[in-house]
Amino acid sequence: MKTTAKHFSIFKTECLKWIEIFGLKDWTIEFRHYEHKPGRASVWANTVNRLAAIYLSPKWNSKVTKKRLNLAAFHEVCEVLMTPLVVNAKSRFISSDEIEETTHYVIRTLENVLFPRY
Repeated sequence: MKTTAKHFSIFKTECLKWIEIFGLKDWTIEFRHYEHKPGRASVWANTVNRLAAIYLSPKWNSKVTKKRLNLAAFHEVCEVLMTPLVVNAKSRFISSDEIEETTHYVIRTLENVLFPRY
């Protein structure tokens, strides 16, 4: 299924809500409506300059719903929130797979605890 400009607007609005809640005021964050990596959405971030881009993929392999858009937005903002941790962890003696597993463990926990249920 394809995402539309309206979907992108919903996604961006939800991202901005979570950016505000998490207080990510020291980041410059841009939003883009194209595929950066496989999946519904993705992030590119640079901790040195506190720059990030959050991407909404134009093609999903499932139905696009407001709940899924909101969850994707929440997830990607959590990725930005976790970026400094990930960068630091990668500079230590630990595998990339272990870091990704731990990051997604924390994000899923936040999703289950903080993300509003509809």
